[in-house]
Amino acid sequence: MRILGTGEETMHEQARQAYRKQSIVLALVALVLWALVSFFLPWAAGGSRMMLFGLPLSTALAVPVALPIFVLTMFWVASRQNREDDQFPDD
Repeated sequence: MRILGTGEETMHEQARQAYRKQSIVLALVALVLWALVSFFLPWAAGGSRMMLFGLPLSTALAVPVALPIFVLTMFWVASRQNREDDQFPDD
């Protein structure tokens, strides 16, 4: 059991919880974006038996679109996380 004695400890705990909440939301947004690109894009491009470069059309079109989206998402998540880290510095 933890007893908080001063207002400073309470504020520190609130800041930790706010940081944790923002980090979880950021991770969930990134995972949802990944799931949409990974599952929806091939499904939307699918349904055709046509081949392009020896691959099904859905794969041949989804891969060049999905890869830049994943790379941009990684850079976006890293920059947002750095911003959150600056907002909640360690003591």
